[in-house]
Amino acid sequence: MRLRSALTRLDPAARSVVELVPAGLRLDAACAVDYRDARAYAQGLLEPEHPSPHASAAEIRTSIALLCLELLPDSYDDWVLDEAEDWRLLRASALEALAATLSTENRPHLAMGAARAAIRNEPLRETAHAALIRLHLVAGNQNEAVRVYERFALALHDALSVSPSAALRALVGVPGAARS
Repeated sequence: MRLRSALTRLDPAARSVVELVPAGLRLDAACAVDYRDARAYAQGLLEPEHPSPHASAAEIRTSIALLCLELLPDSYDDWVLDEAEDWRLLRASALEALAATLSTENRPHLAMGAARAAIRNEPLRETAHAALIRLHLVAGNQNEAVRVYERFALALHDALSVSPSAALRALVGVPGAARS
């Protein structure tokens, strides 16, 4: 009953974007929703032959910011949690794909920004750290690559009492297990 009451109090412009469908309510398909746009953009980045993001640096930074947004962060309904988890995984993969694409386009600073955003979103995701390490190595910044590795190894050890994979250790030339 509260929802019905709230809907009747909406001004006509706001009411026009809400559709009554057999399953309940939904936003009109023509209504612009940043989540829809971000999801479509993220999915496009993961297509095998996705179009190159030949966009300005400002547009890419805006896209990175869009991919960093959580879905309804203070909602705990089951449907929100499931959708938020799907979005979390999609955006992590999309940020990594964007970093790889920007790297191949020789746009290292933007690529590093995408990789760092992936790390901020998922601090224990090894593939995001590997992407940033590779970017530093390509740029000739071995010290930065080792620094990223060491911070990740410490965080991983502190959080899960595990070490980075052998593949990541090999990437930076660290033999054996990570330091505790």
